[in-house]
Amino acid sequence: MSPGEREREALERCLRDRVRVHLYLDEGEGSRQAEEFFSALCGDFDALELVKHTGGQEYLPAVTLEGRRRGEVVYHGIPKEHEFGTLVEWLCIASTGEVKLSEGTRRALEELDSEVEVVLVLTPFCPSCTGVAKNVVRMGMACEMLRVRMIDISMFPEAKERYPSLSVPKLFIGTRTLTGARGADEASVLALIKEVS
Repeated sequence: MSPGEREREALERCLRDRVRVHLYLDEGEGSRQAEEFFSALCGDFDALELVKHTGGQEYLPAVTLEGRRRGEVVYHGIPKEHEFGTLVEWLCIASTGEVKLSEGTRRALEELDSEVEVVLVLTPFCPSCTGVAKNVVRMGMACEMLRVRMIDISMFPEAKERYPSLSVPKLFIGTRTLTGARGADEASVLALIKEVS
């Protein structure tokens, strides 16, 4: 999948500073597809630099971004289909350093005193996963205390043992879980993060 007209315009507007797209690969077919996907994307925009790694993440392929703002956010899989919009926003945050969060959320995240792992189980074919994914990306990019991982459960069914989910999206925050897009808005996710920390 390559950017549509809307995504291309958004990226052309927001890609100001260089963003390094760190791609973690193995020898599998998924990694070959991820390399092809990100090579094409980075080839379309001068501000994007693809950096390939062998291994280094629990589920491969995986991607992280490094730019003006770098949070502890990892996407395990290929953020295509419905998740392509999440990738566009994530790239924009990394390039500009600007994160769209309410002032109350920003303050609350700054007050966290311990690390919190946030794991979102999703699929790129789930339209309701996108809103939840964008929320956790924003929070992860805004707060160094959050360790955000998004796992495409259709690509890594073995992750169901560790993160049991009958439907997506499903959020795992510490020992707490949230299933579905309802109740996974910014305020609800923040409340669970604060509870866990």
